[in-house]
Amino acid sequence: GTGFRANSTELGFWPPLERGVDYVLWVRSPTLMQLTLKTGRKWRSDGDPGPLKLKRINTGAGELSIDPRFGGVTVAQVHLSLGAYDVTVETAPETRVYQSTPRLRIVGAGFNADGPAANTLKWGNS
Repeated sequence: GTGFRANSTELGFWPPLERGVDYVLWVRSPTLMQLTLKTGRKWRSDGDPGPLKLKRINTGAGELSIDPRFGGVTVAQVHLSLGAYDVTVETAPETRVYQSTPRLRIVGAGFNADGPAANTLKWGNS
């Protein structure tokens, strides 16, 4: 999207999540925002697996419903925590990936060892 503002951008999720309680929202630029889950919180307030939907966004000019005919758009598919089998990825804040980058290396633990076809990667534009 466009027009994101640091102090006035608010998001409405289903199941409901509360900014500052469940997640932190950083507006990195007018076209990029980053959400980080707070320690001890879950991406679905009901604790169940399933879709997390963005229903509304407000960048300061009033709430805009996101595809209200279908109850919002799915922005994540939340899965049960598998305890010792959780997937973790090492952060690399100095690494920049561009559309022209020929190769992306993901380092972490808990990936399925049965090969790349068994691990599903989902990008924001897919």
